[in-house]
Amino acid sequence: MFNHMQIRFLIGLGCLLLLASCRQAEYDPALDGTPEITFKQTDYTFLEIEEGDTRDFEYEFENTGTSPLMILDVEVACGCTMTSWHLRPIAPGEKGILKIHFDSTHLSGLKHNRIDVFTNGNYVRLTFLAEVI
Repeated sequence: MFNHMQIRFLIGLGCLLLLASCRQAEYDPALDGTPEITFKQTDYTFLEIEEGDTRDFEYEFENTGTSPLMILDVEVACGCTMTSWHLRPIAPGEKGILKIHFDSTHLSGLKHNRIDVFTNGNYVRLTFLAEVI
């Protein structure tokens, strides 16, 4: 039979062996990082667009964060603006494109439109100005 001290020693030794057998997972900064969308340009200006004309343009961005970036939603201020983007994750350091289609049909005057980009990291407001004649 074991005495009180021997039992404590065996329990302690068992705990040490259990801890030693558990491998510590390697640190992966991508799992602990933060994505961040950074646009090369945040505004555009189109002067003197005739009513009914359309413009297609792009906002280039980069994931300047440390984990994969996802664009979750893009909201526009006007039904005259359509957006499209890739739904796949953007790796840190990788670039992407947010495509914009502006239709000036039934519009006139100076139009200042906003595009709100929501990601799994940060939020950015883009703008463009168009003078519809």
